[in-house]
Amino acid sequence: MAAMDLSIDAERAVERLMRFLAVESVTGRERAIGAEVEKALRKAGVPASAIRYDSANDRVPLPTETGNLIVQLQGTRPDLPRLLFSTHLDTVPLCAGAVPVRSKNRITAQGDTALGGDNRTGVACLVTLAATLLGRGGITPPLQHPPLTLLFTVREESGLFGARYLAPADLGGVTMGFNVDGKGPADLTVGAVGAERWEVEIAGRAAHAGVHPEQGISATLVASLALAEAARGGWFGKIRHDGREGTANVGVFGGREGKGAGEATNVVTDYAYLRG
Repeated sequence: MAAMDLSIDAERAVERLMRFLAVESVTGRERAIGAEVEKALRKAGVPASAIRYDSANDRVPLPTETGNLIVQLQGTRPDLPRLLFSTHLDTVPLCAGAVPVRSKNRITAQGDTALGGDNRTGVACLVTLAATLLGRGGITPPLQHPPLTLLFTVREESGLFGARYLAPADLGGVTMGFNVDGKGPADLTVGAVGAERWEVEIAGRAAHAGVHPEQGISATLVASLALAEAARGGWFGKIRHDGREGTANVGVFGGREGKGAGEATNVVTDYAYLRG
């Protein structure tokens, strides 16, 4: 059996990257780059029926022009599990008005703007992937591959919002995902430390603790009972659930503006604030 040709047309790939870098679409305003990517995908041989936008932008709590761009490729091996390749469309605001300049093997931004390589390089990679697999990347015949979903998310730079509000069912039942972002092409990250920040405000009811404590609702007691229940369920400190591990903590337990939860020992606490 002849060896499979895994080469790509590097010049075409760089041309795509230069086009994408020149499109101004900072976080929250991804409509222009989405249209450019859609155009490039069609040119690469992706049928219009395989390209769509989801409604994540309707759920994102910040103004967002468009939803995530999702591409479904059937694959030449439908018997294999579907794979996901993802990246993000947006750039940081410093990239507004960027003009990419190519000098030999280096691409920089003209003037004082940022370039936008994060993450237009990922966008170019995914479009080149589609072009190569569909035989429009300089390789004939097309490469054998499983069904694929290509995901281009919005508002990554302002809080991963496109990914947060994505409906998993829209991905078509993928079994494994590869996110193209970050370091060099030889680096593969299989895990990373992350954190979810949260805060809770508990509204109780004040009462005189020495006369009618039963008429009050202690916000301090409510918070303490909730934390005790979380601890009993294994959701405080070191956490191990369903084969996964993590930690949880409450770092702030008090009242308004960094003060204590109460102001007097003879008053049932009417307010408590927790942050972890």
